[in-house]
Amino acid sequence: MKSFFKLYTFWVSFFGSLMQPFWIIYFYDIGLNSTDIGMLMIFLYVGIFASEIPTGAFADIKGRKLSVMVALMGTGVCVGALFFLSNKYLLFFLHFLMGIGTTFSSGAFQAWVGAALKEDATTKYWGELSSYGHVGAFASYLTGTFLVKKGVFRELWLIIGISYLLLCFYVFFVGKEPNGGKSNQKAENYFRIIIESAKYIGKNKMPRLINITSFLFFIGSGIVALMWQPFFVYKTMIDKSDLGIVMCLMSLPYIFGARFAGNISNLLKGEINALGIIIPSLSVPLILWISTTQFPPAIIFFLIYCLFDAIISPSFDSLMNKHFEENMKATLFSFNSMITGFSTILAGLIFGFKEEIGYIGLVIIIIVFYLTTGFFIITNQRRSLKHEK
Repeated sequence: MKSFFKLYTFWVSFFGSLMQPFWIIYFYDIGLNSTDIGMLMIFLYVGIFASEIPTGAFADIKGRKLSVMVALMGTGVCVGALFFLSNKYLLFFLHFLMGIGTTFSSGAFQAWVGAALKEDATTKYWGELSSYGHVGAFASYLTGTFLVKKGVFRELWLIIGISYLLLCFYVFFVGKEPNGGKSNQKAENYFRIIIESAKYIGKNKMPRLINITSFLFFIGSGIVALMWQPFFVYKTMIDKSDLGIVMCLMSLPYIFGARFAGNISNLLKGEINALGIIIPSLSVPLILWISTTQFPPAIIFFLIYCLFDAIISPSFDSLMNKHFEENMKATLFSFNSMITGFSTILAGLIFGFKEEIGYIGLVIIIIVFYLTTGFFIITNQRRSLKHEK
C-alpha cells in the first residue's frame, strides 16, 4: 500500500495542479473581475465549512476508500463542468459543490494512510508522501505551461475532470483498506461521532495543541501564499508568464525538504520540537526576501523559506496520526482541515489590507503569527515536561 499511496499522491497532485499557475488569468479572460474571483473562493470555502465535519464522519462510518472515491467523482464532474460554463452565478454554485467534494478526501485520505500503515506512518513516510505530491505538481506546472503555449487553455478543465474520474477507477481497483473498509460505527451514530470528536479535542491536550498551532501557523503561511505572486510581478518586475517557472523552482525545495522532514524531526528530537524551532525560524528568510526588489536574491531567499516550510506539513501529519483516536480519525482530520480553512479565510481578509499596509506590514503580521505559534508550542511542551516530573 505504500507504493499505492505514493502513486495516488503523485497523480492527484499532477492533475490538480495543471491549471494552478493560470486559473486567475482564465477567469479574467472569460469576463470575471477581481470581486467575482474573490467570490469564487468564498463559495468554495462555504462548501468546505458546510461539509468538512459531516464528510469526515462519513469516512469513519462508510470507509475512507469510498470517501476518497466520492471526492474524485464529485470533484471530477465539477472541474470538468468549468469547461462548459462562463456564467458567474453558475460558477459560484459550482465552486460551492467543489468545496463539498474536496472535503470527502481531505481527512479521509490521511486517515486511510494512517490506518493502513499504522506504525509505519512516520514523519519520514509522510515527508516522502508529500515529496511525491510536490514532484507531481512540478511535472504538472511544466506540462500545463507547455499545453498553454500550444493553445490548450480552457480545455485543461476538461482534461483535469476526466483524469479525476479515471483516477477514481484506479483507487477502486488497486486501493485496499484494512478490514475491507468496514467500520464498527453505524450510520445512526453519524452525529454522535461528530460530537465525540469535538469532545475528544477539548479534553485531550495534544489534539488541542495541534489544532491551535495549525490555526495560528496557517494564517501566516496563507498570507505568504497570497502575496508571493504580486510581489514577484510588481516588486521584482518579472513577467506574469514567468510565474509558472517560479512555481517550478518553488517545487524543488518542497520536494527535498518534505523528503527529509523525518530526518530533521529525529535530529530535533521529535515533531513538537521541530515545529517549535522551525516555524519561528521562517521569519529570517521571509525578512530577507521582502527586503530586496532584485529578482535573483529575492528568489533565493524565498526558496530557502520554501525549504524550511516544506518540513511543517509532514510534521503536523505525523503528529495527528500519532495522537488522533483511530475510530474517529477521519473526523478529527476534518476538524483540523476546517480550522486551517478558517485560517486561510482570515489570511485572505488580512491580505485585503495590502494596499494600506504594504508588503512590509504583511510580513510583520506573518512574523507575529509565526513567533506566537513557536512560543505556544514551546511553553506547552515545557508545561508537559514539568507535569511529567
